[in-house]
Amino acid sequence: MNRPLIILILVLVTGFYQYWGQREVAHPQGVLVSETPIQKDTKAGPIKYKNVVLDPLAEYALKARVLSTERYWIDKMSRIVPVDVALGWGAMSDTKVLDGLRMWQEGRFYFYAWREAPPIDPQIITKSSANMHLIPSTEYVEQEIKKLRKGQIVDLRGYLVRINFPDGSDAKSSLAREDSGAGACEIMWVQSIQTF
Repeated sequence: MNRPLIILILVLVTGFYQYWGQREVAHPQGVLVSETPIQKDTKAGPIKYKNVVLDPLAEYALKARVLSTERYWIDKMSRIVPVDVALGWGAMSDTKVLDGLRMWQEGRFYFYAWREAPPIDPQIITKSSANMHLIPSTEYVEQEIKKLRKGQIVDLRGYLVRINFPDGSDAKSSLAREDSGAGACEIMWVQSIQTF
């Protein structure tokens, strides 16, 4: 077999594998996740991770539908937070609602838009979805986060944290579900992950 043909076959196989591994999980209409995230006070101490220190701000657990994922490679947080995941619960886990929205992630933000009228009250969209900066606690957790696909149901447990960088700057997780814009993202130290 000649070399160009081998390269072509490898490219096609790799492309198919990536497409198959990233295809959306389809669901019928109806709320898939009725529970809201659970947030509790914590007295956990600082966590040393790579070249930063994480201050736990609250215990956090949520089950949600993956709305979008975005991998980051070169920004300040990419070594600590390689993947952001937009998640939805309640009305934002319902295919009927999601079909009326366009959602995407860019520059560490999660965006949504609609054509003529929102499928639900925009305040419910804000309260029922979030852009999560996910910090993997283990290599296994990191690989599972990187494999998340749009439409999957995921259960995450860990802490909302403040990241303290060596240069003295920090990035602090939101502790509210009603906020939006800069500073509204949740930064989560993920200790366990399960997909459905």
